[in-house]
Amino acid sequence: MFNGCGRSGLAGMYAEKIRELGFDVVNGMGENADSFDFDISVVVVRKGKDRKKAEAVAHALSIDSIILQNTDDPYIIEDVAVIIGRDWYALEHGKEDNTD
Repeated sequence: MFNGCGRSGLAGMYAEKIRELGFDVVNGMGENADSFDFDISVVVVRKGKDRKKAEAVAHALSIDSIILQNTDDPYIIEDVAVIIGRDWYALEHGKEDNTD
């Protein structure tokens, strides 16, 4: 779980939520993404594997965007990564957007 918008505590909140829904969370309580420029939340299929897991996570969190990442990086161990963007409020409350 990665915070892609800079709102404090967001990755941890979503890590806990997805854990409560029965998914394993590899990176504890989440961490920051490489940038805070994500307007929308995305689920990333790591190493091009297991799109079904990504679809299950996306459905559980009401995220529409799934992207495939092709990498040979041996340090990437998770099957799926989630980057929470500025649309986090809409994911939580079913509203358009928060101007955060």
